[in-house]
Amino acid sequence: ILPIPTLTWSENATNSLRLRAESANPSATNLVWSLIDGPRGLTLSRSGELKWCPDEQSGGADWAAVVSVNDGDSSAVAAVLTAPRRGG
Repeated sequence: ILPIPTLTWSENATNSLRLRAESANPSATNLVWSLIDGPRGLTLSRSGELKWCPDEQSGGADWAAVVSVNDGDSSAVAAVLTAPRRGG
């Protein structure tokens, strides 16, 4: 999984980010992403698009999400720090 910066999300707006990874297996062509844990409403597509629309109850708090990616042979896990921005 390539480095993921701390994400600042706008409150009451749909935010998204495409996560990226590189496989050590040169024949791996399909990386599959999974959301292991995260704040309420955070989603991650199988192709790596992270989406969240933090509500007012989420504002002011930092949240951690845990994601994984699998190339068919092996998998990697990473934490993503999310910080809602009030009034965004």
